[in-house]
Amino acid sequence: MRKALLRMYLRMCSLFIKDKRARREFRDHMKDRIHEKLYKRQKWGVAYSVFDGEELLEASVRNIRPHVDYICVVWQRVSWYGSPVHDEVLPLITKLKEEGLVNEVLEYEVNLKLKAGRNETRKRNMGLQAARKAGCTYFMAMDTDEFYKADEIENAKHYLIKHGITHSYCAQTIYGKQPTQMIMATMSCCPFFSRLTYWSKHQNDPHSVAQADPTRKISHIPWWRGGSRHFFVHQVKMNHFSFIRKDLQRKIDNSSGENASEKTQHRLNQCDILNCPDYFGLHEVMQNFH
Repeated sequence: MRKALLRMYLRMCSLFIKDKRARREFRDHMKDRIHEKLYKRQKWGVAYSVFDGEELLEASVRNIRPHVDYICVVWQRVSWYGSPVHDEVLPLITKLKEEGLVNEVLEYEVNLKLKAGRNETRKRNMGLQAARKAGCTYFMAMDTDEFYKADEIENAKHYLIKHGITHSYCAQTIYGKQPTQMIMATMSCCPFFSRLTYWSKHQNDPHSVAQADPTRKISHIPWWRGGSRHFFVHQVKMNHFSFIRKDLQRKIDNSSGENASEKTQHRLNQCDILNCPDYFGLHEVMQNFH
């Protein structure tokens, strides 16, 4: 409907331009102006789910901060299985908020009677609701080990607005124990920015066309609100530093995915990552994304 109205408006505006080439150029110019105005009206938000991997959190937040208007961090005191959080997590999150890198900090109380996947979905919905309350129109869930390149994410955001995409996904590349050690480009997609409405929530929606983390998919927009337009955005890629951890075993043991511990351990054995020399350096990680 919006596209049809836009075409009608542009035709009326260019009605008195006789030269076809000039008329086409005028319409293209008007389209760009309209899309730029629409883009400026959007408010972009992300919410981090934090338990472990806090050593990467500040680098990831600094990476995404220039491209969003709102950042929420949702943390928890115990894992899905009852393991306590590290003492460094809360002071780090508090520091990021005091520096203005994070807008809001929320604590999620884990219900150990629920399955890990259910707990994680509820936790992510807490971040989504906070972003909606803050007035965000587009939203993305994130983890501490996720990074984007500046030019890619900006091009992708403009593409979403220009083409009216409501639910987007992107490719992800998984790295080993060094930021330069690319080990695989997985077939699983990463949910990118999706439009926020009153009905939006994280759930494993059957309307979704992508193979992605079910706790991060966002529900379909009802037809009476314009429906959804799902799209795989090729302009951007999520760089997943899955194995750059000070305590990799902690990540494996506390994963929420079904049989995730066994799958991750199998992947580690296949790639011989555990035999790599230990590595960690925030400045080296950040150099890849300037």
